[in-house]
Amino acid sequence: MSSETTAFDPTIWEPITPEKELYGIYKDTVEERFPAFGVRDFRDVAADFLEPFLTHDPNEHIEDDLLYLLVTPESFQQYCSDLEEHIVKRKLDSYRNIGSVVFATDHGQFTDVPITAEALARIGFIERPRLVQVISTMISTMTIDLGKGSFAVTGKLRGISNLLQTVPRLDGKPSVGLLEYRERRNTQSTESMEEIIPTSGSVVVMSAIGRHNQADGKALYVHEPNNSTFSLVEGEESIFIPLYIHCPTFGDKGSITPANIQYEIFEEFRITDPKESARHVTELFRAATERTVGHNYPNGVHIRSWTAQQRARGMRMVRAAVGGTTDKPEVVDY
Repeated sequence: MSSETTAFDPTIWEPITPEKELYGIYKDTVEERFPAFGVRDFRDVAADFLEPFLTHDPNEHIEDDLLYLLVTPESFQQYCSDLEEHIVKRKLDSYRNIGSVVFATDHGQFTDVPITAEALARIGFIERPRLVQVISTMISTMTIDLGKGSFAVTGKLRGISNLLQTVPRLDGKPSVGLLEYRERRNTQSTESMEEIIPTSGSVVVMSAIGRHNQADGKALYVHEPNNSTFSLVEGEESIFIPLYIHCPTFGDKGSITPANIQYEIFEEFRITDPKESARHVTELFRAATERTVGHNYPNGVHIRSWTAQQRARGMRMVRAAVGGTTDKPEVVDY
């Protein structure tokens, strides 16, 4: 019989809170899907992780030498120039006098929202304390090393603007308690958006849709968003600008290469029918994606309706509950 003893670990008696369960799911997701990123310890991430709204940090800045590790200088400068030209041509400044301006991207990569927010601040369209990026809470768990030491991603993002964190759909098998927690967190985020949208002079940059590769990589599916996303910006108090941006900085194997940004800036409109607007924007993004990267997908670029997404998700939950097999995994295309 061995005389070796193992030190007692008191954490085994700690309850698994929804926050810790959520952190665990995000940790697994980052490690499995996004090898360019590291994961912060829960004790380090808690302050950012648990707050839906993080304010702009004026002591943080996105220096050019860091920015140009993510995007090429030429393409970013052209992006800024074209954004500014579009804003002037379409007189978007005038809308800020009566409410908010919402730029909505297709979320092809992690970089779409922060690169757009940084561009808007640099061209002087909005002061950083009045600018809001809407991001996934998963981002607060992530670190990255671009050759000058590892740093927390949210720290740098707060140097661009305020951050509003949401909890999108979760991988794995979240508990009922975690699903209820997710609903509470997203309710808080929704209430924050409802305060921001009517605020004259505010600018929001958010992802309107998601997308994923077919398991064999031969097709790409653009996700039709939940109508409630568009309901948040419905009415006369905001103007909505769809913005397709292809910015593939992060490679599948963990590589980081400055991206040559490709983009299309669409005309602004007011949302009066959220369901119809969601379908319209999804088709805009599908067509733009087809034009940009369609050649990589021999089976084409398609739309996955919100109803189909919910039905597939429900079937996966049923199969998992009864011990059956699940569908082939979807590969999220960030």
